Amino acid sequence: MKAKVKHFDSGELGSSLDVALCGGELVAKFRFPHLEDGGASREMKIQLSYSIRKSRPAAVAEILGTARHIRTAASLELYVADMRITKMGGTAPVSADEYGIDMLVIEQFAYDLDIVQRHCKKCFNIPKEIEVRDRIDVRVARILLEGGIIASPTARTFTVKMTGMDSPSDRNALQNPWMLAMKTAEPYAVTIDSKTLTVGQVWVMHPQAIAINGQDAISALDAGTAEDFVVDLRPGDDQYFLLALADRPFEAHLGKGINLWSLIDVKQPDEDKMLEGWD
Repeated sequence: MKAKVKHFDSGELGSSLDVALCGGELVAKFRFPHLEDGGASREMKIQLSYSIRKSRPAAVAEILGTARHIRTAASLELYVADMRITKMGGTAPVSADEYGIDMLVIEQFAYDLDIVQRHCKKCFNIPKEIEVRDRIDVRVARILLEGGIIASPTARTFTVKMTGMDSPSDRNALQNPWMLAMKTAEPYAVTIDSKTLTVGQVWVMHPQAIAINGQDAISALDAGTAEDFVVDLRPGDDQYFLLALADRPFEAHLGKGINLWSLIDVKQPDEDKMLEGWD
């Protein structure tokens, strides 16, 4: 990565180099002893300083991503005017706890939010407070925009209206699990810091959808009063239905794997039994 040199000096024991990255928003200060026989210095000291308050998600993601790469690099070489001045190598891996869970959470959220904002043509700063549900909703929105299939906490149940028509297949669906693939009437949207980001219409899907009030619906069919009867569906034994962006036919999603949330410090329900794909 390229940076602007703010300060460079060399003395008897070593050198110091201060650089500005990410448009000057991230300053990295390196202090290191002179190399001996072209070897690698293991005593380099690195100090990073930055501020992400009142910043756009794109800037936050870039700053924190760059800082993380510097902080966790297994090897690091520094050049000034194409001349290598030092090399750090053999650094032990840094765990998430050592690096800072909070910083990883903010970086993930900023990356996701930037992509969703770009799609929605809206731009606002990172919120002061980032709730777990905000992180999940924005991650789901990003995966949807990337063409993935993903479970969403907004999709615990799904309702359909009956037409009043009676058939063996309808009665079977009211009594047994069935493959659900229906478009939502309203587009999927997330609200972050009182601002709504509308992603688009989505497919609601599940291979084992179950009618919660199926027996009541059958009774309505028997009585001839089933027109506009609302059937409530749940996603089998899972907590959430699966969603996919409805910018293509449902068949285009068949055979695709299911995306997990994969969020730092968040346990996704049913993650251990998530479906591998559609047959």
